[in-house]
Amino acid sequence: TPGAFDTTFEGGQDGFVAKLTPDGSTLVYSTFLGGSLPEEVWDIAVTMDGCAVIVGTTNSTDFPVTAGVVQPVKSPGLQYDGFVTVIDPTGSSLVWSTYFGGASSADIYAVTVTSDGEPVVTGRCGAGSGCTTIPRRRSRRRSRARGRPSPRVRRAWPCRGGSGPAPGSG
Repeated sequence: TPGAFDTTFEGGQDGFVAKLTPDGSTLVYSTFLGGSLPEEVWDIAVTMDGCAVIVGTTNSTDFPVTAGVVQPVKSPGLQYDGFVTVIDPTGSSLVWSTYFGGASSADIYAVTVTSDGEPVVTGRCGAGSGCTTIPRRRSRRRSRARGRPSPRVRRAWPCRGGSGPAPGSG
């Protein structure tokens, strides 16, 4: 639809996200989600603020990702990586988007969103893929025990249509 995040089919097999009015009579937005190689969208959840959290699998090195995320670059090689993407309530922009994978194929099949707006995902990793060892972002908080930054997974702030904290600031 006009004004959507991505109105151009990129090639291969793109995913898409569409939002309809509650009675199903009107298309609010529809956007492609993908790069130049195949993508598969497996699940979607919606935050309390109306953002769409989409998960799936991609083989594209040009899949749309944002800065300050867990994995901004696809893993090297021919394997697929999972992805987690958050689209704003209007469908016009990414709130944040990241690859999620490692040395062998990784797929993300399902997502739910906590009451704090944090996506929780599940999927499958190939042998040695490193899905559980993706480097964590370091927070600015100091560990009480050692006075060093404490590692934690980057917090995905609830979508507030652009008025919430910037991605990566949590």
